[in-house]
Amino acid sequence: MNYLEVPIMSLIKPKKRRGPKLLWLIIVILVIVAAGAGYVYFTISSVSGSDEMKASYVDYLFHWQEGNEHVYYYLRTTVSARTSVVTFPVFATIENSREVLDPQLGAEAMRLVHSWLNTNSDFSYFVNLSPKLISELASGLGVNASNPVQLIDAMALRGFKLFDYWKINGLAETVKENDGSTTLT
Repeated sequence: MNYLEVPIMSLIKPKKRRGPKLLWLIIVILVIVAAGAGYVYFTISSVSGSDEMKASYVDYLFHWQEGNEHVYYYLRTTVSARTSVVTFPVFATIENSREVLDPQLGAEAMRLVHSWLNTNSDFSYFVNLSPKLISELASGLGVNASNPVQLIDAMALRGFKLFDYWKINGLAETVKENDGSTTLT
């Protein structure tokens, strides 16, 4: 008997080994996600852990000028998230004081307000506000405001959002570009 030997071909294809390539892809994705999470964590921590955020009192004195209207807004914030606003007219003075709240004082006006109110703060900042600056700050924060009171109210209602951590430097630069005499850092 003469049998013809015919090779039997299998219809089953061998599996390709994708293990190392798939493993490297997973590792790269995990490293990218971990790096992104680390970046977000350290950015938020650097702002939340800053001396200004931990300070018991941080004071801001805003000089608002729109046309012939001049007003000072003294804003005091506490570590417990309480905020107080006091409005002073330009050229204000208190009884038995020879010092006047003059727009020419600039950042020195903060010292005068502190002495009048008998307050101290860990950090104090002075900013000259204009309608243009208010508009730019409101736009940067995504709120509607045309004067300092509206901006403060809008920010209080809005709260601090996640992406604000990355906007802080840009907003500070906007203030510095519009007001060369600011003490905001």
